[in-house]
Amino acid sequence: MCRISNAVRSIHNRDGAIVLDVRQGQMFKVNFVGSRILELLKGGSAESTIVDEISREFGISRDLAENDVCEFLQALNRYHLAEAQEPALKFSLPVPAGDVDEMRTMSFLIVKAYLMLIRFDLYLARGNFAALYDKVGNYPVGNTRPAPDAVECICSAVDMACIWYWKEALCLQRSAATSCLLKSHGIFAQMVIGAQQFPFKAHAWVEVDGRVVNDKPYVPEIYAVLNRC
Repeated sequence: MCRISNAVRSIHNRDGAIVLDVRQGQMFKVNFVGSRILELLKGGSAESTIVDEISREFGISRDLAENDVCEFLQALNRYHLAEAQEPALKFSLPVPAGDVDEMRTMSFLIVKAYLMLIRFDLYLARGNFAALYDKVGNYPVGNTRPAPDAVECICSAVDMACIWYWKEALCLQRSAATSCLLKSHGIFAQMVIGAQQFPFKAHAWVEVDGRVVNDKPYVPEIYAVLNRC
């Protein structure tokens, strides 16, 4: 039985679906039929059941539905979005409780932000989205009590570091750096990856307690959320 990889995230609407593979850093756009097949797969339906459902919902012959489903499953396997066997169990690494530097001066924060931008730029340069994703998702939250203005100071420091950076910082790179810096100062932050279909593009930003902190507050209204880490 074919099943969707645990690394796959998707959003669905009347136009189809956008699929994100958080391990490969690839994004795909599928039509409404593909979107429905994907939903049925995620629901645990067997291939024969999916064929019957597609034939019924779209009013096409079973042979045509079987051909469409077969081609779609082959595409999923070709792009490593599906797997035939049970995935290996994954265990989260324990979060270290080491001391966190308490220095809050803007110059220190800017230097840390600049180094973070370089780190995540290297991940992207190597095409290693999975490493970036894991780094952000598993980054430990500091055990110190954050200052009242910590979020604003850190976001400002990242913005300043982006100005001094030798090239334009991508939203994914900037948001990864912001999220990790916030976590290192005891603030639980989430990097959010979203996408829109028309025009087809993706974007990343950071949220703290459900509030966008490094972008326009209405960004979630523009992009459908694919993943948080």
